[in-house]
Amino acid sequence: MNNLDYKTCKRLNDAGFPQDTKESFVWNPPQKKEEYRTIMPVGANGRRNLLASDYEVIACPQLEELIEACGDDFYGLLTQAEMNDEELEKVAKELGIPTERWFAKSYSHVVFGKTPEEAVAKLWLKLNEKIHITKN
Repeated sequence: MNNLDYKTCKRLNDAGFPQDTKESFVWNPPQKKEEYRTIMPVGANGRRNLLASDYEVIACPQLEELIEACGDDFYGLLTQAEMNDEELEKVAKELGIPTERWFAKSYSHVVFGKTPEEAVAKLWLKLNEKIHITKN
């Protein structure tokens, strides 16, 4: 089972995350009357066929795929599971950190998420964010 939502997968896709994952979100073409969406295994041929039929196909990576994509920058994944919600909220407030239970680390970043997949997805996004320089 995958613990990423469409919005996070779309952000990964838009940022250039590899689309050859074990599972993908699949949406039916806009001209269909009934909305159809699901997470399903989609191989390379299936992906090409769905895209050719105007389906929207967005990679929905599993935890191991996210960690692998972070490469050597990935340092670790930790949880604050030993704390109950009240303790977590108190500690988070004292430290000025989010109340999300999972955090993924690289050598230069720490990001938080509600699930392990969300935390590592956010880490990948952080590691791959583009620097925008504006001219004045």
